[in-house]
Parts: sequence; C-alpha cells; structure tokens
Amino acid sequence: MAKPWAKYEVGFIDHDKFKAIHVNAIGLWLEGKNYCDRWLTDGLIPAATAKHFRFFSQKTIVMLTTSAGPKPGAQDNYRPLWELIKGFGWKMHEYLEHNESREAVLARKAKFDAGRDADRARLAGWREAKRAKRETPPETRRETVGETVCETSQTPNLADMKRSSQKTEDSTQKELQKNICAEVNSAPATAMSTTRGSIETRGLVSLSPVFLAFPVIGSAEPEWALSEHQVCEWERLFPGLDVRGECRKACAWSNANLSRRKTARGMPKFLVRWLSRAVDRGGLAVPQVSVLPFNKRVAGLVTGGQMFLNRQK
Repeated sequence: MAKPWAKYEVGFIDHDKFKAIHVNAIGLWLEGKNYCDRWLTDGLIPAATAKHFRFFSQKTIVMLTTSAGPKPGAQDNYRPLWELIKGFGWKMHEYLEHNESREAVLARKAKFDAGRDADRARLAGWREAKRAKRETPPETRRETVGETVCETSQTPNLADMKRSSQKTEDSTQKELQKNICAEVNSAPATAMSTTRGSIETRGLVSLSPVFLAFPVIGSAEPEWALSEHQVCEWERLFPGLDVRGECRKACAWSNANLSRRKTARGMPKFLVRWLSRAVDRGGLAVPQVSVLPFNKRVAGLVTGGQMFLNRQK
C-alpha cells in the first residue's frame, strides 16, 4: 500500500502566525501536522499523544493555542494554530480546508492498490500461459508430415518420421534450386522486375527456397530471407564472382555490426553494392592465360622449322 504524503503551503513559515511564535512551537506544530497526515486523524491530536512529541512543553502549547494578534487592516484577531478540545486534546485550525480527509485518502489508496493488483494479476496470467505453452508434452501437439496433419496421442516413430521428412525436404530443395537456376539463366533480362526488394520472375519467388537469412531492423520480422532465385539471378549478372560466398560474408558482417544493420527494404540494394565492390576489388575469377617466355617460343619455332625441312628432303 502506498504511503500517505503531506502537503505544505510554500512560504507558510513567513506567515504572521509563525513569525509570532518561537521556533520550538513551530517544531511542535510540524510534529502535530506529521501525526495527522500519517494516521489520518483529520487534524485531531490527542493530549496523551502530544505529550510524547519532542517539542512538547507548556510554553509551546500556550504559543500554539494563543492568537497571534489582530489581522492587518481588519478588526478581528488571528485564530490560534491549535484549537483546544476539552477532555480530548487539540485540533489543527482549518486542517480539512488545506488537506484531504481520511475518506478521500483511503479511497485514493484503494484505487491505487486495485490498479496495482490488476496489473500483477494480468502479468501472472501471461506468465502462466507462457509456462503452460512451454511445458505442453509433445504427444499432445499437432504433428505435420508432408501435407497431412494428424492428431496423435503416441509418437513411437517420431525420430524416423523427422529424418524421412528432412531427407525429402533436402532433395526437393536441391531439385527446385537446380530448376530455378536453369529458369533464371534462360530468362531474358527484360522479363525481370523488382518490387519492394524482391525479384519476381514468372512466379518463381514464392516457390524459391531460402538461401540465407539476414538480421534486419525496422520490421515486424527480425530476419530478411534471401531466396535461391535471387542468388541465381545475381550469379548470372556477376559471372565469375563467388556470389554465394560474398553473400555469406555480408551476412556475417550484419551479425557482427548490430548498429549498422539494414532494413528489409534496403537489403537488396545493400547486397548489390556489396557484390559490386567485390567485383571492383578483383573478386572475379578471371582465367589466367599462361604465356611462354620469348626464348622458348623462338626455340619452338626453330625446332618446328627444322622438322619441316627434314620431311621435305
């Protein structure tokens, strides 16, 4: 439960009532104010309690229960800071006019506690749902094999099913990659169009498997998928360049540089610049033509000429 707080008027110490009393009387008034704010007594101070205040004395009580004199420009006098209640103790003058009542403070605290309890219950429910989802046994989950979805209570051959599914997926992915690369190499350059960072050629993008996943920022998805179709097209546009190796280098660079990651929309442009710089750095695998030294070429010509003349004889 939140603790109650006290409220004081700025500059109250310069009021005529406080200027007319000793500092010990001001200390006793502050102790009484703190007692009322803490225990919500609406300004009532029992005499048995006031006797234990540090600044309690007959002189300080007289100062607080005596008027400070006439008001400036008026005929009536100031009311005393504490009003005497016979048989009980004292009451702070006009306490409820400047402070909240007991009912108002309790209502405010109850509203605060209710909101806090609701937040805690909401958080506990979210954690319980997350824990239940994480601890759900595998036999109650839905298993997907190929295109058939079955609800199983026992999975005795689950490992075999996973291995078979993985082999089928790998073989299908390799065959699809081969077909996509062949389709891209045979397609004319004018048949390709770029839309929001993805290249669409004869509807092959939706069927293309993912080659690499790049971490990105500014998107609902934490990763951007580079398709095999896109890689095959870049291999056609950058002949002789190890496009797949350069894409792996770019992926490693993105993982290592968290503050310089790109958005999903800017990833194609980033990779094209990366491949272009690789070409400029000499990344193309240009075949080297071996050239014989000049003296060896001359010796070969001389030998060939002599063999020709010998056949003529």
